[in-house]
Amino acid sequence: MTSQIVDISLLRMMASYGFVLVVLALIRLKRIGLGRDLVTAVIRMTVQLIVMAFILEMIFDMSLWYVVIAMEMAIFILASRIVLSRVKAKTRNLSRNILISLLLGAGSIMAFFIVIIVGPDPLYDPRYVIPLGGMIIGNSMNACAIAFERFHSLMKKDRKLILTLLSLGATSTEATSSQFKEALKAAFLPILITMTATGMVILPGMMTGQILSGTSPLTAVKYQIAIMMGITSSNALVAYLILYLENGEFFNNKHQFLLSAD
Repeated sequence: MTSQIVDISLLRMMASYGFVLVVLALIRLKRIGLGRDLVTAVIRMTVQLIVMAFILEMIFDMSLWYVVIAMEMAIFILASRIVLSRVKAKTRNLSRNILISLLLGAGSIMAFFIVIIVGPDPLYDPRYVIPLGGMIIGNSMNACAIAFERFHSLMKKDRKLILTLLSLGATSTEATSSQFKEALKAAFLPILITMTATGMVILPGMMTGQILSGTSPLTAVKYQIAIMMGITSSNALVAYLILYLENGEFFNNKHQFLLSAD
């Protein structure tokens, strides 16, 4: 039997916004002051998705390698800006370091995944490159933000300990090794929990989307396993890179700690 995608009518889609009313009611009940942020986020998400739908239609029709590359670079830059806007602490070269971490970490995994794992023909096929790349980059953004926030918080909290270790002859890397490990662990924990629950508790979006489109569940599972491996590796690499790059921001070339007690 041929499977047919059930289209969601505009009216039914609008009904889904009713879920937001439940969240707004809870926010108002507990007075946590996030109502405006939630409404702004919902509006922004809706507009962005609609615009992206039209952009993707044009890119799919053109199917030009340089357009696909330009689109991916725009996604990387936008992702780095979003991460920068979401972290509270700031360092001198944080914007640059986030972009480098995403490009090297998520970019290398994305390239390997597209070329070696999937191997579409042509390799720059936007129907594969953009959605798969988006999933890898999107998850890496979370890991990047979590790693940096935890690392900066620990560096500030453990300032006296770090100064003591430095005074005893430790290098900047040695003095912050425990903070580095703790931040890396914090960034890795969410994807580890997701992997543990995937299959029995969670049917991820990629797998669900493929099944709804009529793809065999076995084929959908193979794609989902592969993308989860890619996302896990990307998260680890991006988190490691942002911590490695940012560690240098807290010290000068004489291994003197630059973070103040304020």
